[in-house]
Amino acid sequence: MLKFLFFKFQPLIKPNVQIKLYIMKKSRLSVHYRNKNLFEIIRLTFFISCLTISGLFAADVGYAQSKKVTINFKNVEFKTILNEIKSQSEFNFFYQASLLEDLPKIDLSVSKISIKEVLEDITPDHLTYEVVDKTIIIKEKAILNDIKTKQERNIAGTVVDANNEAVPGVTVQVSGTTTGTITDMNGKYQLSIPEQGSELIFSSIGYEGQTVTIGARSIIDIVLSENIAELEEIVVTGYGTQKKVNLTGSVTTVGPKEIESRPITSAATALQGTTTGVFINQNSGQAGRDDVTIRIRGISTLNNSNPLILVDGVEAPLNNINPTDIESMTVLKDAASSAIYGSRAANGVVLITTKRGSKEQKPTFSYDSYFASTSATALPDMVNDARAYADLRNEAETNFGRDPKYDAANLALFDQYNDEMSTDWGAELFRTAPMQQHNLGVSGGGNNTNYRISIGLLDQEGIQVNSDFKRINTRLNLDTKVNDKFSFGTSLSLARGDRNGAGDQLDGGGIAIGLPNKPATKIIDGVERFTVQDPDISQNDGFGNPYSNLFRQNTNVTNNDILANGYLSFEPIEGLTFKLTTAANYQSQNFTNFQKSVDQYNFRTEELITAGFNYYGVRQRNENRSEYLQTTLWLTATYEKTFGDHQLKVLAGLNEEEAKYNQIGAFRTGYLSNSVQVLNAGLSEGQTNFGSATEWGLRSYFGRVNYNFQGKYLVEANVRYDGSSRFANDKWGVFPAFSAGWILSQENFLQNVGAIDFLKVRASWGQLGNNYTALRSGGLNNFLYSRQLNLAQNYSFGGTIAPGVTQTSLGNPDLSWETSTMTNIGVNATFINNLDVEFDYFVKETKDILFDIPVSSLSGFNSLISNAAIMEAKGWELALTYNGNIGDLTYSISGNVTNVNNEIIELNPNLPIGEVDQIITGGGVNDNMIIREGTPLNSYYGLEHIGVFQNADELAEVDHSGLSSDVGDLRFKDQNGDGVINADDRTVMGKQDPSILYGGSLNLGYKGFDFAVIVQGQADFEGYTTLEFGDPFFNGANVTARWLGRWTPENPNNTIPRIFNSNGPSNFYHNDWYIFDRSYFRIKNIQIGYTLPKSVISKAGLSNARVFLNGTNLFTITDDPYGDPERLANKDRGLSFPMLKVYSAGVSLKF
Repeated sequence: MLKFLFFKFQPLIKPNVQIKLYIMKKSRLSVHYRNKNLFEIIRLTFFISCLTISGLFAADVGYAQSKKVTINFKNVEFKTILNEIKSQSEFNFFYQASLLEDLPKIDLSVSKISIKEVLEDITPDHLTYEVVDKTIIIKEKAILNDIKTKQERNIAGTVVDANNEAVPGVTVQVSGTTTGTITDMNGKYQLSIPEQGSELIFSSIGYEGQTVTIGARSIIDIVLSENIAELEEIVVTGYGTQKKVNLTGSVTTVGPKEIESRPITSAATALQGTTTGVFINQNSGQAGRDDVTIRIRGISTLNNSNPLILVDGVEAPLNNINPTDIESMTVLKDAASSAIYGSRAANGVVLITTKRGSKEQKPTFSYDSYFASTSATALPDMVNDARAYADLRNEAETNFGRDPKYDAANLALFDQYNDEMSTDWGAELFRTAPMQQHNLGVSGGGNNTNYRISIGLLDQEGIQVNSDFKRINTRLNLDTKVNDKFSFGTSLSLARGDRNGAGDQLDGGGIAIGLPNKPATKIIDGVERFTVQDPDISQNDGFGNPYSNLFRQNTNVTNNDILANGYLSFEPIEGLTFKLTTAANYQSQNFTNFQKSVDQYNFRTEELITAGFNYYGVRQRNENRSEYLQTTLWLTATYEKTFGDHQLKVLAGLNEEEAKYNQIGAFRTGYLSNSVQVLNAGLSEGQTNFGSATEWGLRSYFGRVNYNFQGKYLVEANVRYDGSSRFANDKWGVFPAFSAGWILSQENFLQNVGAIDFLKVRASWGQLGNNYTALRSGGLNNFLYSRQLNLAQNYSFGGTIAPGVTQTSLGNPDLSWETSTMTNIGVNATFINNLDVEFDYFVKETKDILFDIPVSSLSGFNSLISNAAIMEAKGWELALTYNGNIGDLTYSISGNVTNVNNEIIELNPNLPIGEVDQIITGGGVNDNMIIREGTPLNSYYGLEHIGVFQNADELAEVDHSGLSSDVGDLRFKDQNGDGVINADDRTVMGKQDPSILYGGSLNLGYKGFDFAVIVQGQADFEGYTTLEFGDPFFNGANVTARWLGRWTPENPNNTIPRIFNSNGPSNFYHNDWYIFDRSYFRIKNIQIGYTLPKSVISKAGLSNARVFLNGTNLFTITDDPYGDPERLANKDRGLSFPMLKVYSAGVSLKF
């Protein structure tokens, strides 16, 4: 073995690690470290990765010619001069150690001379150098003589990836020699092969290495397969970055490929099916309302369960971030990874990092676009035959001794006009609608400044008739290095969304409100003349024409969001960096709703039935305007130091945030026409207005220490000290966290276990706070510690009304933080090079949960908000990924599963022993949710049915008289055995939140073609549907096709009771007959793409061109009888919009 070259490398993210590079006599360039440490091999891998990234840009000696250095040395070695050049510039040097041996010492004294001049002056005659962006390669000069020329031959070729894109910076080396080169920005290489050379070795960080036989070939082209594990090596963490191999917490990262691989309108959906421990639910398919629910490792509080979302370090909503602007999304799941954010991180953290430009990069333009067709994934199966509907309605009346709804004359008309009246309202109210998105970006940089500018347009027509949404996004990211010590930068994002439609919910009873006896003809003669049922047929049943509702309501919502931050960085000495960042998040919303009046015509006679119909009786207008401004400032100091086998990184900082929210609203009625809709055109009589404002603040101090010994023993400690304005007497809280990791694969006892390439165990413990005091009744109250007053309470004194004030709540000045204690144990492993395994087990207990506990009625109030309840969430996560290739075919297969359960440990600590610690939501017997000690949160509560009464003997077994039950009604279980069915027999009958989340993906690449599939699903949870969907004819609605199999004397089934009108014995109490399994499996996304060959697109001035076809939500397996299972549980009555099935075609260009 030859002597080694010793050097330090300091990339943008400084690993502070000393790397030793060896040259092997009989093999290709190899990397060895003290103790043959795999961890340090990964560190050198990071170094070469930076060379690879640098190679993305054209080799250019311009910087070497322009950059000036000042050097004054006497009698020093050649490599000492190189190190000094590196310290005064952004250059790194790459060379064979033996080349610098036995060189004469150098005296050099220059002032403000270009690097190029210095190198030309000091480089020995037998050496030369090559500049590849910010890397200078020192190499031997070619010796050209007749003998050597006969012994060598030239080999050339191109290296590309699976998408046929050039891979610059690939090391190409002749096996068994020191001969090698690096591919240029176009992926091309050329080198002379010695006579003994028989194989070429291709290697690059982020790609699987390849060894090929040269043979008689002179052109050797290579396709490299990505090494996903290496590409994901650096991850974003709280206030910094960290190597994935060094992580001791539970962190998951999604990169740009996962985000850009499908046409999504909300970035959060990129996490669905790809990330363990994260529940993603896209609550609505309405255009412009991608209100995604995110839960990290379940629910462990009775209050706000939303994670903290930070965009480039600033808290911001996720919905208005253009997905194509995102570089990575990192999810911090345990206390060790998120404790640095303290009280804001109790529910986990999602870090969004946006794309930035690179220095020394020529302007690079990108254009991404797709056109899509959208439709509803699933709609409920309704009874759409008008005569069948009429018969069911009559049966519902006669079952309970009432007269039929429709007499013989009515039914005859039903028969006569059945075809016109049998309308599938789901098909009429929803359509196939187009959607398109266009994104244009440019990035680049000079010697000291880099930039990226982007603009995006989303234009979406809603699947509901007469609705649409448009969004414009612009972003500027700028970074400038003033000198070796100072740098600054900024990020500015603007987003404007404009949504139009009938309303934020489906009007009235939603999808189910479309009665089949309403006419099929919606608009007569192509104008807004809407038809309704003939009163001679249907007796004015229901809400009229549901199609007219889409035109009678005009709702417009305009959002303007500005997200801006700027930073100043100062590095006074090597390893110590101060960074000051200030940011602002501004959001405004204008909401307007105008209720028009429309004429309604008899569908049969076309006669005017109602002139100027309005659901509310008269035209009216609502306006609401709100503003939110959150300002953030944080200052950090980071120090990194490596000494021997020890690596130390220390972070200290302070953070201050303030937020203000205000809104105003106004209402008027009595408008004279549909066309004049301005507020002051309405009547002043009866007008109303309102307004509100609130604010909060947070001040924090935080610190973190990372310690690494020998690259295999890892320790991290975090602490945050938060002070919140939401509390009075106990404002401050301390939140610590500790974690440790052990890389066992670095130990000698595992060195010879060939199947284990990497093995790390880790554990963490920490505490996090929560000061987001969202009430269970809805809304956010920043002043729960204070007595609440109503300033608009009027009193009567002697018959005279006088204004006054009344107290509406007690307030509690002793309120303090909810505290979550989290424990996590995890394992990361890589087997046989290609199989990555990650497993975590976690427990999270939250104490002092803010909760309303009963108080004595003598106080004048029923409850007092207190730190009272305790909850626990625990579970496990498993992720598997396998990467490989078969010749030119590359593939990656991954799967993940999460199991998490929550349980309420305690609600009211003041409750006497023996009393049941529970609250039935709403406090009435007809409420179907319960919060009870020992059960999951959001549990359903009601009677357990055991079939349908088939005869009088069954009816007599247990007393159902309180329900007025009869044969054909549901039969319920007597839980307490007292012989009577009543509210005391209610029990927990299911839960609203899934315990099991799973997902998987398959990615294939072959000679420019790529294919990707993402699947995901949820299991072990239920839905509960009553009212319009569940209770027949409720609120004038239609009935689902389920009721066609109802119990009748001719069909005495034991599963579906006899039909009733809105209310009956079978729904007197909430019961589990209305429960259904919401578990589902879904093919979330399928995409096939093709990257055009460079030889074709280069003629058009393009550096990359890819076309693709994509499908989203194509196939779902579920037992949910009411449509798409991915909807808000509290919208099970049919008020929610269905999810979208999307077919799209797009193109991605770079030039």
